[in-house]
Amino acid sequence: MERSTPLHRVTALLATAATFLLGAAVTESGAAQQEHFVRQMGLRHSPDQVFDRPVEQILPVLADAKRTRANGRVGYELAFWGYELKDGRDVSLFACALVPNVDCAARVEAICPRGGSRVLEQQETKGKVVHRKCQAVATGTSSSVQPGCDDTLNDAGDLLVGLVSCG
Repeated sequence: MERSTPLHRVTALLATAATFLLGAAVTESGAAQQEHFVRQMGLRHSPDQVFDRPVEQILPVLADAKRTRANGRVGYELAFWGYELKDGRDVSLFACALVPNVDCAARVEAICPRGGSRVLEQQETKGKVVHRKCQAVATGTSSSVQPGCDDTLNDAGDLLVGLVSCG
């Protein structure tokens, strides 16, 4: 015996709507988590502003390397800088804040635009983090500092630092 009363139809409709809304919320939540792993280019700070000593002392292979303009970040916890090693290989130096709920491995993977990142070496070290507080401005002059923004350097504590190769 099939029940087809108005109450059963409303209950079925509500169950269907709840399932749809739950699925949309899960999809939106997953998309929000993935946004933090998007590679963004144009990082303005040099490694010298992040590390308390020259990068060559942290990773000696960078002693004869040339900086490239491939600088960026993945989320707010990982910054990377492009280098060409003495042997011609392109690599990225990365620094990721070792804080709870931050998956540095996933962020390192996002450095390479087509995937296939290979960590060549990595280690933990101390570093600094730049806190940027910005206000909307109507106009600004071109400089190395963003108009309407104040930057302050603070100790970041432990960083995962390394080299990654793409491809």
